[in-house]
Amino acid sequence: MIRALAENGAPGAIDIAQHAVEMFLAASPTDADRALAVDILLRDLASLRGVAPHITAFIGRIEMQLGRIRRDALKRPAQRPVPADAEMTEEVAASEAEAEPALQAA
Repeated sequence: MIRALAENGAPGAIDIAQHAVEMFLAASPTDADRALAVDILLRDLASLRGVAPHITAFIGRIEMQLGRIRRDALKRPAQRPVPADAEMTEEVAASEAEAEPALQAA
């Protein structure tokens, strides 16, 4: 898609490509997955640079965007994924806390 946008040369193509990159990365459920996705995109862009050197400037802009994303990720603390059943876990913990005095009395 990046190549098609670059070769099309339509106004706003770089904005569309950058938005597509953001949406691709937003689908990553964890910071580790997002870091891996950035690495994959950078590898693919490097490969594309070799195949289509005439769009090097366009590729460079996407690579700069990915570099900023990587730097920003390094600046913020790592986030742990929230389990899908987090509310259930809190409910279970609350019911166990209520049951504990009865168990100690027995």
